[in-house]
Amino acid sequence: MNANPRKTRRKPHQHIPQQGWMLTYSDLVTLLLAFFVLLVSMSSVDRVQFERMASSLRQPGDLAGTPEAPRTNVSKRLRDLLMDAEALSANAVEIRSLLFPPQVLPPGVEARTVERDVEVLENPEGVVIALTHDLLFPQGQDRLPPASLRLLNTLTDVLAGLDADVNVSAHTDATEGGADPWDLSDRRALSVLEHFLQRGMDPARFSVSGYGPDRPLDASASPEAAQRNRRVEILVKTAKRPGRYG
Repeated sequence: MNANPRKTRRKPHQHIPQQGWMLTYSDLVTLLLAFFVLLVSMSSVDRVQFERMASSLRQPGDLAGTPEAPRTNVSKRLRDLLMDAEALSANAVEIRSLLFPPQVLPPGVEARTVERDVEVLENPEGVVIALTHDLLFPQGQDRLPPASLRLLNTLTDVLAGLDADVNVSAHTDATEGGADPWDLSDRRALSVLEHFLQRGMDPARFSVSGYGPDRPLDASASPEAAQRNRRVEILVKTAKRPGRYG
């Protein structure tokens, strides 16, 4: 039996427009929108942070609020006080507090230590800043430890703004230094001078002296006297001497 195959009638092919590019385009627009929203939000945060930072820097007292903060105003005030020889006694406490405020003290050095071991003394040639009681050097040694270098940095900033010569003198007590306390005092004075020069100070402004035990601040035989006599003095020659130019 012959079967006639059934013929399937095909529908005519319909053309469907290809619109896949619309999906890619919409994704791109969405990503761009999200990107610009992110930029706007980031710029807003930065602006707020900037305003807060600027406001904090404008606060009085913040100039010396942290060790990293600029101390321009503090240094200017110190220079004015150091140049006023007639009022030195009255200004000694303020000079000491401005030189070594608590926020610049290295670990292990307290404010009460500075009150005890930093003296501001009158001198015919100017002002003496004396650092006593092993504040700079361990007993019997002539090398400056890191904490002492940090203390000297504050002095460097002040001296850099003064038009005055400086003498660095070191002193021992009656027993320190063994057979040659003068050699120890010489080496200590040179160590301090070397640090000042490494910080960019003009060597022509400086002189050094080592007096050993010959110039005690306290002539008594007490341990407290020995601690006070063991010192480094920074003499800032602010007094105008007759016949001196400049």
